[in-house]
Amino acid sequence: MPERAITNVPVPFMGLNFNLPGNATYPGSEAYTLTFYADAQSKIRQKFETWSQDIFNDGTSTGNYFAPKQTAVIDLVQLDNQMNKIAQYQLVGVSVRSVGPLSYNISDGTGNTIEFTTTISYHYWRKTS
Repeated sequence: MPERAITNVPVPFMGLNFNLPGNATYPGSEAYTLTFYADAQSKIRQKFETWSQDIFNDGTSTGNYFAPKQTAVIDLVQLDNQMNKIAQYQLVGVSVRSVGPLSYNISDGTGNTIEFTTTISYHYWRKTS
């Protein structure tokens, strides 16, 4: 789950520093990595590829710099071992930063599920349930 921290504001008074809470920060929000299972048609990865091309297109050297707006969200749901929802968080102002590779190993032959990672950035998160 993502991290949230409150900054410290030291306020000197009569030779002592009083530590007051400051603003909220979201450490790691500039590069938050998510891991996905790749479906057989690679549709999930293709959605991230398309999103990445929308953010910046190599062919035209242009991009959609308004992409990380407040309506761009990803919902993260924390589940227990019985698949019951424990908590839900919403990342706000999300945009893609990288789409990781799919690594095939033909010699493995185990039929394991293939995974890929994607790195996103976001402005902040909120707990929704």
